[in-house]
Amino acid sequence: MQVNLNYTGAQSAIASKHRKEIDVFSMAGQTIEVERNGQAVKLTFSDELIDFSSKQLQVSDLYTHEIDENDPFSYKPNDQWLIFSQFLHDEGVFDGKTIEEVNSIENTLQSITDGLDSLSHGGISFFGQIKEELDSHEAQLELGASVAALQLFSEKFLTGETKENFYRLIDQYKVHNQPIVANHQSLQEKFYAVRAKVKGLNANLTSEQANELAITNAYSKQQQPVQAKLQQVEKYQSLFSSIQDHKDINKTVEEAKLMLTEFALQNISKKEKDKTENWLENRTQDTFSRIQNYFMKLM
Repeated sequence: MQVNLNYTGAQSAIASKHRKEIDVFSMAGQTIEVERNGQAVKLTFSDELIDFSSKQLQVSDLYTHEIDENDPFSYKPNDQWLIFSQFLHDEGVFDGKTIEEVNSIENTLQSITDGLDSLSHGGISFFGQIKEELDSHEAQLELGASVAALQLFSEKFLTGETKENFYRLIDQYKVHNQPIVANHQSLQEKFYAVRAKVKGLNANLTSEQANELAITNAYSKQQQPVQAKLQQVEKYQSLFSSIQDHKDINKTVEEAKLMLTEFALQNISKKEKDKTENWLENRTQDTFSRIQNYFMKLM
C-alpha cells in the first residue's frame, strides 16, 4: 500500500477530486511572470528547485518520524484509522455512499484505533479523543479488542479481494502495535513503581491516602514478561472475536474485565487484591466503555 501523507479522510479526498490541484512536479521548466520593484520579471522553475521543494515537503511532514517503508502504520501512528480509511477509499468502497455513510464508517474506524493511537509519541494526532494515558494492561486489552473489531468490520462490510487485503492490513496493524504495547508503561505506572521503593511515605498520610498508597504500591509490583503480555493480547483477541451480535457484547466485556483483573493482580496477596480490584475497575472503566461502544457501532 502506498501511503498518501496528505490523506486526512475520505470526505476531503473526494472533495479534492473536484478541485484543480497544482502538480508541483509538472512545473519544472515552466516560466511565470511576477512583479519586482515595479517591473515585470520572468522566473523559470528549475528541476533542482522542484526536487528540493518536494523533499522539503516530505521532511516537514508531521508524520515523517521513524518511518518504515514496509509498515504503513509507521507513517501515521497517531491516526492509524486513516491508513484503513485510505485503503477503503483507494479500493472504491466509499464510491456511491452518502456523506453520512462515509462519516459512520470513518467514525467507527477512528474509535477502534483511538486507544492505540494515543500510545504513539511524536507527530500530531488530529482526531484522537483519549484524554488519559492508557496503562500497560489497558494497552494490551486495546490491541486484542481492536484487532477483533477490525476483523468483524471486514466480515460485515467487505467482500472478495478487498476483504482479503483488508485482513492483511489488519495483520500489519497488529505487528506494528505489538512491540509498542509489549513495552508500554504509563507515566503513572512509572511513578507508582518509583514511589513504592521509597520508605516511610505513609507517616503523615490520612487513612484514605495511606490506603491508596498501599493499593498503588501493590499494583506497581506487577511486572509480567513480554511474552506473557503478548499471550494476554491473544486471549483478548480470541474473546472479542466470539462476538456475533448485540447480546454478546456486554457478556464479553464483563469476561474481559475478569481476565484483565486476574492477569494484572496475579502476583499479589489476597488482602491486597481485594483492595486493588475496585481501584483497578475504576481505573479501566473508560477503556472498557470505549471498547463496548465501538463493538456496538459494528452491529
